[in-house]
Amino acid sequence: MSVRSVLSTATTAATAALVALTLTACDPAGDTSTGAGDARAAGTTAAGTPAATGSPQAPAKSSAKPSGAASQGGDPAEPGMDCGAAPKLAAGHRMLNVSKASTATAFHAKETTFECDPNDGHWADAGAEKTYSFAAGAVVELTDLSFQTKKVTLAQLAEHTAKCLDHTEDPEKRPCFSNLTYEVVLDASGKITKATEKFHS
Repeated sequence: MSVRSVLSTATTAATAALVALTLTACDPAGDTSTGAGDARAAGTTAAGTPAATGSPQAPAKSSAKPSGAASQGGDPAEPGMDCGAAPKLAAGHRMLNVSKASTATAFHAKETTFECDPNDGHWADAGAEKTYSFAAGAVVELTDLSFQTKKVTLAQLAEHTAKCLDHTEDPEKRPCFSNLTYEVVLDASGKITKATEKFHS
C-alpha cells in the first residue's frame, strides 16, 4: 500500500470518529446517567462545603474601650481628680469652715466652695470671715473617728474649735478634721439652729 493510501485511510477514520463523538454529545436521547451522577456528586459537594462568596471578611474589631486612665496615659492606680458635682445642700444649709474659735454665742467661719481632690473633694475657704449667732436651743454635733455624731454643748464646741485651731485637741477623743468644716442650718433670720462637724469634707 502506498503512503498516500495510508494517509487517506487514517484521515477518513479520524473524521468518522469526530463525527460520531459530535453526534453522541448532541443526542438528547443519549445516555445521561453519567452526567446526572456527576451533577448529584457536585450538588453533594456544594451542600457539604459552601462555596466562598465575596471578599474575605476582615477580623472583627475589638469593642473594648481603653479606660480613662489608660487613654490619658496616666497610672490606673493613681486616684483621679474628678469627683463630680458638688453635693447639693438642702434649703437653709451652709457648709462653713471655722476660722476662729467659737464662743457660747458666736460662730466664726468662712463661706466655702466645693473643690475636687483625690479624696472625693473638700470644702475650701471662699470669702471673708463672718460671725454667726446661735438661735435659742441650737443643736451642735461633733463627729468621732467612727463617723458617728454626738451632741455637745456650745461651751464644748467652743473648746473643741479652739483646740483644733491651736493643735492641742486629743485626736483620739475629739479628732479635728481637715478645714474644720461644719454643715450649719440657718433660720430665716440667719441664726444657726444646728451645726454638725463634717468628716474630711
